[in-house]
Amino acid sequence: MTAEGPSNVADPRGSAAAAVDGDPATVWTAPEAPVTSGRKKPAKPSLTLHLPTAREVSGLKLTLPDDYPARPTKVRVDLGDGDQTVRVADDGTVPLRPTRTDRIVLTVESSSDLIDVNDLGFARQSPVGIADIAVLPTVAAVPADLERPIVIGCDTDPQGPLGLGLSAGGVVHRLQVSTTARALRDGDPVVATVCPSDPVALPAGEQEVSVNPGAAFTVDSVELRVSDDDPVGTSTPARTGRWDATSREAIVDAADTPRVLSVPESTNSGWHARLGDDELRPIVVNGWQQGWIVPAGASGTVALTFDLDTPYRWVLLIGLLLVAALFAVAFWPRSRRSSGLRRPNPLRRSSEVEPPRLDRNETTSVRRGELADRGPTRFACVLLALLAAYVLTGPWGVAAAAATGAVVAVVSPAARVSLTFCAMAVATLALAAGPWNSGMAYTGYDVLPQLAALVAVISAIFSAVLPRFPRRT
Repeated sequence: MTAEGPSNVADPRGSAAAAVDGDPATVWTAPEAPVTSGRKKPAKPSLTLHLPTAREVSGLKLTLPDDYPARPTKVRVDLGDGDQTVRVADDGTVPLRPTRTDRIVLTVESSSDLIDVNDLGFARQSPVGIADIAVLPTVAAVPADLERPIVIGCDTDPQGPLGLGLSAGGVVHRLQVSTTARALRDGDPVVATVCPSDPVALPAGEQEVSVNPGAAFTVDSVELRVSDDDPVGTSTPARTGRWDATSREAIVDAADTPRVLSVPESTNSGWHARLGDDELRPIVVNGWQQGWIVPAGASGTVALTFDLDTPYRWVLLIGLLLVAALFAVAFWPRSRRSSGLRRPNPLRRSSEVEPPRLDRNETTSVRRGELADRGPTRFACVLLALLAAYVLTGPWGVAAAAATGAVVAVVSPAARVSLTFCAMAVATLALAAGPWNSGMAYTGYDVLPQLAALVAVISAIFSAVLPRFPRRT
């Protein structure tokens, strides 16, 4: 018996095949129900079972998961003569109207209440799962030969879903796999090797290596070995001195050839290595490790420092102080000065109240008085915003911030909101063109998203602290 249907994971131990492999330790996990709005309802989780031959089916026996995912409580079964909606018994039995068929469609209508909290902390209903399905009445099944070989050769399905390939230096090489049914069922790692051909040649310089695992596999790691003797040499543990989170020391001896000093940590451009007064050139080791090239004949103590640690901690402190200052400004009591105008009597009828009249000189004096009360605070906020722009982005950033402030000072409040929204929207769209860890070039360091985000932040700050200055006509 085979099964097909969508699943929530790519692992074979959670696919539709896990529901009919006879192993209760593997569980078919249905896709999570999408969050939808409107009247359109999402599709129910469903499995299609294919029997070897047509036979009479009078029920199903479901092996339910112990804790995760959720258990089905009511299912709809189609044996070819119409749907039958049945509630699942506590022991997993699903009684059906006897029908002769070789195809069963099982749809989960409802499941037990089980809350799943994802990595972001959001809670939602857990997907439903089934560990195993048996067709009633049971018949003696031929035991599966788990040791039978499974071979995907160099000429097997080259253009289809089973085709495996490796692309290195712009050249595609076919891959071959030889394993067993047991290894595939248990989810054991499978080794794919390059088909017999010329060795994989990588030209000098940076090269891109990618693997097409086909529809049946996923890539766990890639290992490239040289055909001749290893020209890199041997690895020798280096002697170390001080070794802290941001300051370290490694002791190297003199050698006739250049060497690579590597640290088994992810590469980070914030780390610097210095041997005396000379800074060592950084290099990426094994595709991910931090490393530096030690010149031939150099010896002594290599100082490894993360130079951005001190500015980073200062920025955190300044940010905390700015937040405290923001709260202080927000809750600072505002002085209300009397303008010297007589307030209308609220008991008088509106028709009897004569609105005060101010000539242009009186209006200007009141306006200047209000600005004078808040002048030092506004000036301090503007100065801090420009200083932060200079520290984060340099002279061009402070120039863009000053230009943004000049625009904000003369436009209307509605235009200020529009400017902030549009600038942040541009930054978001530019970042979405190449988000972090997406396989594409990261665009967060480009000029457009950085400039748009700076304009949005400065516009929001200046809109909060600057009054609107009327344009001279």
